[in-house]
Amino acid sequence: RDVSSRDVRVSEKDRDRRTAGDNSDATETTAPSSPEMEFSRAARRAACAFLKAVASAHASGPPCSLPGMELFCVTSTSRLREAVQAAPRLVLEQQMAHPQPFLKCGCCPPGGGASATLPDCCAAYTLLQDAGDAANVHEWFRAFCEMHAGSLG
Repeated sequence: RDVSSRDVRVSEKDRDRRTAGDNSDATETTAPSSPEMEFSRAARRAACAFLKAVASAHASGPPCSLPGMELFCVTSTSRLREAVQAAPRLVLEQQMAHPQPFLKCGCCPPGGGASATLPDCCAAYTLLQDAGDAANVHEWFRAFCEMHAGSLG
């Protein structure tokens, strides 16, 4: 539909009349304002004034000059890269080889090594590391069973 210039002038006139408070030809009536609505408006105005005051007081300088700037300003990209690009495989291998600092239990040997008191996955990983580069699966499983047989019998 084409919008004529007359339609635009009429809609602008209606808008101006509504903003000026002239509701002479309005068909709908507005509900009287209640004390709750007045309180809500006053609270909204107070919150806006507070936020404007805080923003004008603290946003006048560069972000790096604000207190606590270390929380949101990055000055070293290498430190950021280390924090964001974690090495999950390395962390997992460290936790499997030495679970005592992470589990904080007395049953794990503090120096590492295979033990029947280790969780099964940690014991299996330790035995696999002890086997070297070429691990025989049969020997690895037999060592795991022997380690647990001593704790069972």
